[in-house]
Amino acid sequence: MPRTVLLLAQVPPPVHGVTVVTRHVCDALREMKGVSVEQQWAGGAARLEDVGRGSLGKAIQFVSFVISLAIRALAQPKVDVAYLTLAPWATTAIRDAILAACAKRLSRRILVHVHGEGLDVILADTSLRARLIRRFLAGTELVAITTRCRDTGARSKLFTRTWSLPNGSPDPGPRPDTASRTGSYGVLCGTLGNLDPRKGVLRFVDAISAAKAAGIPVLGRIVGDRTPHLSPEGLADLINAKGLEGAICVEGPKYAEEKTDFLHELDVFLYLSRHDHAPLVLIEAMAHGAVPICLDTGGIGEIMGAALAPNLIPSDTDDRDIQSRVLSRLAHYASDPKALATDRQAAYRRYLEAYTEPAFASSLAAIIGEETA
Repeated sequence: MPRTVLLLAQVPPPVHGVTVVTRHVCDALREMKGVSVEQQWAGGAARLEDVGRGSLGKAIQFVSFVISLAIRALAQPKVDVAYLTLAPWATTAIRDAILAACAKRLSRRILVHVHGEGLDVILADTSLRARLIRRFLAGTELVAITTRCRDTGARSKLFTRTWSLPNGSPDPGPRPDTASRTGSYGVLCGTLGNLDPRKGVLRFVDAISAAKAAGIPVLGRIVGDRTPHLSPEGLADLINAKGLEGAICVEGPKYAEEKTDFLHELDVFLYLSRHDHAPLVLIEAMAHGAVPICLDTGGIGEIMGAALAPNLIPSDTDDRDIQSRVLSRLAHYASDPKALATDRQAAYRRYLEAYTEPAFASSLAAIIGEETA
């Protein structure tokens, strides 16, 4: 049966996890037979530097957007499905919830794709803001990236249905070099993400510094674009001040083939964020056979799976213990190339099990194909 889908969500620019996944959703929908897609958005950040910053210009754009949606509701018939995103922890959660309220006038079904931690807080909070968000979201359908988020939504009884939609990434194919390289640098560690200290980039620097001091042969590479918090130039200055200019390279942002080449070359993807829910970049790194070492936030443990559990560090671990645990794993890989090769293969297998692009498209098709009540 034909479906009309209205995407009330932002696609790049700027490039970050939510917009990239929304682009994946949009592209997957447009490839589905019998589905027509319309995407509309206004009132968000135009650049990474603007993310999280309120401004009169953004407010005016968003109010104008809401007015246009109200006019549309009066003038046009309802679409089958409206899709929007929700970042519960962000200041924009109320904006996302307002769009959900608007969508009830525009569509027979409303899908709310949750990106980020904090849904449990919104469901339990007694503040006026949280009560308004719950009221606006009531009767919508929750699309959850992680099992824990879906379970939280199901227990709340706020949503009419809850769905699982794990992130997916294109398959670059297995790495041809399954044994550890024997370069003089030893283990090649990398991290990728917009340069926000909350995402662990400074812990990455400290870990590589400690590994070098401990005599563990490692080389660090950092890829990411500037944010209001940190720039590539500022991070490079910090690294040079620590005497690490030969140990860590700051490479700025990389996209498309450059990003693929970067991930393909890594031995270890060292991602020490206390901030993430289900980072797409973790799946991308595993698809390239990079071994993840991560903090156990959100759904990261779920993504990594049982075989890589020794590389999962509890999120409540203090920074000194995080560094100790990271050094233990890096020393293990530096001293045992076969173990590194085995875990690289395990990372790629885990990706193939649940996080491929076809699996993502299939799950999304099942959600969109559900008959309207």
